[in-house]
Amino acid sequence: MVSSAFRSLVLAGFVCLSAASPSLSQTPEEGTGVPGAEGAGLPQNITNDGWKLNCREANETERCAAMISLREAQRNQQVLRVQIQTDPRNDRNLMVLQMPLGLFLPAGAELLLDERRLQTLPIQTCNQQGCFATKPLSEDEQNLYVIGETLSVVVQDLRRRRVQLQVPLAGLSDMLKDIK
Repeated sequence: MVSSAFRSLVLAGFVCLSAASPSLSQTPEEGTGVPGAEGAGLPQNITNDGWKLNCREANETERCAAMISLREAQRNQQVLRVQIQTDPRNDRNLMVLQMPLGLFLPAGAELLLDERRLQTLPIQTCNQQGCFATKPLSEDEQNLYVIGETLSVVVQDLRRRRVQLQVPLAGLSDMLKDIK
């Protein structure tokens, strides 16, 4: 069943964002809500397509990115895309979060790793494809994601209710080797 917080996000103007590849449904895990947040949490019908490697040539150099998309299954709408890519300006890895429109922007995107708070990223820009936040990743941070099980991205809807989206980290370590 879709939570009221998520339904209001969808009804408030979610746009269907394109995925890099066709999605393969997986059963979400139970207990994905934010503890102590009334009406918040993640609907039980979110699917993800697993971590994928997307490579393309730019300026005669192959650039690869690891990405995963979370989709609301009933409407097949992307609710979150996490992409880790090499920043061509400095050759360091960069995490890009692509979130839907209809968010309370001042709250930013809070990152939790296995339910431990890491930081809150400012939402930097929004366009027709959604809202974006980016974060440079140090080697130490990448290692945390490799040994972690779940990255949670917590955002607020326009009513300022917390919505937690959980990203499985299984399979990411293999992808990180290929994007360096």
